[in-house]
Amino acid sequence: MTKEVAAVPKPLGKLKGNNTWALIDDIRTISLRLDIHRFALFGGSWGSTLAAAYAIEFPRTVAGIVLRGIFLATDKEIDYFYKDGFNGVGIYIPEQWERYISHVPIEYRHNPLSYYRRGISKGDKNLAHELARYECANLHLIPTSPEELEKDIDSSPEMALIEAHYFTNKCFMYENHILNNATAIPVDIPITIVQGMYDLVCMPINAKLLHDALPSSTLHWTVAGHSSRDPETTKKLISETDALYDKIKNS
Repeated sequence: MTKEVAAVPKPLGKLKGNNTWALIDDIRTISLRLDIHRFALFGGSWGSTLAAAYAIEFPRTVAGIVLRGIFLATDKEIDYFYKDGFNGVGIYIPEQWERYISHVPIEYRHNPLSYYRRGISKGDKNLAHELARYECANLHLIPTSPEELEKDIDSSPEMALIEAHYFTNKCFMYENHILNNATAIPVDIPITIVQGMYDLVCMPINAKLLHDALPSSTLHWTVAGHSSRDPETTKKLISETDALYDKIKNS
């Protein structure tokens, strides 16, 4: 007779103690538990933020870094995509912007993402879907069909709530934390930045700013949007990760 194992509850969508610094501590704790003293970091979009923030806090544990679709977690970037409308990303995606903002009453449009967060936290699945759809619709260089878009959307309320939680709290970092502290990352760490030239989600200038702040980094521009699945970006990420592996193995 097979012994039944009780399901272990997981804190999916829980916000208490859920912040950037806790995630950094998690990475450090896991690496120590596994007795891994140096390792490579690979992150895209918000993952690039977390990877850079970790490298600033624990630079000597980092053997190398590959970053994609740079997000520096500044007010300007968050407002550009979620707030500024036709003074931000709405210039390029007017129909997507109008759909996103149409779900926000006029009196809350000074801070649309906060309205989305409140609604999602109260169980509004439609707002969770629309927030996820807004981002997914703008990921690729070549937009997907409406049918494919719906398949790609992760509209789980938990994921949407966590995303809104981080961005309405400025990712729990001081303004320009990454650029202001980039010198904490040693120049002998190999760093590659891969950035889609037509990224609508994370402004391409971010990659240039981070590259300038990390003199030993290499910046590769790809004919791509934000998604790691755009072919040129995928190819470059694979080749750069392979190259980093060889550097670490032979060092």
